[in-house]
Amino acid sequence: MINLFGFGKAKRVTATSNLSLVAPVRGELFPLEQIPDPVFSHGTLGFGFAVHTADEIVVSPVSGQIFQMFPAGHAFSIRTPEGVDVLVHIGLDTVGLKGNGFRPLKIQGNYVEQGEPVVQLENISALQSALTCLDTIVVVTNSAGLRHSSPRLDARFGETVIEMMP
Repeated sequence: MINLFGFGKAKRVTATSNLSLVAPVRGELFPLEQIPDPVFSHGTLGFGFAVHTADEIVVSPVSGQIFQMFPAGHAFSIRTPEGVDVLVHIGLDTVGLKGNGFRPLKIQGNYVEQGEPVVQLENISALQSALTCLDTIVVVTNSAGLRHSSPRLDARFGETVIEMMP
């Protein structure tokens, strides 16, 4: 498995019960294939979904420990108790902003519950102007061995978008 973001060696996960991923931000959901970045759209990092970001609060799509908070605050990764790793990446071409506009509400090592706020966007209109896109991307980065439902693109904020099964 590719290690683009320094996640460490991906391991095979064997979930013992269903695990739900919820929409982490308000906005219209759409397939990952429509993201204008081949790393995400081609599924290089794993399966998932995206949301046209329409709110300033980004919450955790699963319960677990934040094992990576990117220094610029635009992305974070959570490991569930079952060992499932979920990346939440806000926007594209965010490096040039040097963290401006993203305020982490949690730090690496924090345990978060599903739906708990993790990042606050400080000025959505300014971010939309500065970035290629401000879509929020959710990807399961160690999906080997996991079965999952197709993303439910009619889900609303906080509702289950993907169900993973053992």
